[in-house]
Amino acid sequence: MKVFKSFRKEEKGFTLIEILVVVIIVAILAAVAAPIYFGYVEKAKKSEAESVVSSIISAAKVRKNEKGTWPASIEKEDLGIDVEQTMKNEWDIQIIDDGDNVTVTAVGIAADGGNAGIEVSYNTATGWAKKEDE
Repeated sequence: MKVFKSFRKEEKGFTLIEILVVVIIVAILAAVAAPIYFGYVEKAKKSEAESVVSSIISAAKVRKNEKGTWPASIEKEDLGIDVEQTMKNEWDIQIIDDGDNVTVTAVGIAADGGNAGIEVSYNTATGWAKKEDE
């Protein structure tokens, strides 16, 4: 019997309870950190869209001053600047001409091809469109 007692005293390691406590703490931290991280990612994507829309608006204003008409699309031949293909793959960008003003809208495209839930819109008369939840 003394052989087994001395053997147990020499064992080192963590008990199942200690491991479970650590796993639970890590899970709680992940549950708190994940929404914060995804919020930052969404804000970054929205900022990216606003930057692209601002560039398109600037190019559209130049086109309007030079040719007297708003561009009908974001293609280089029509807009005057080259919108990168990666932007076209990530954003559905629309230019809507309403005579004296133009509206540029960018809607995020999800990996499955659907709407990613991020949308920004700028009108030359009214400025940035605000959503109700902002």
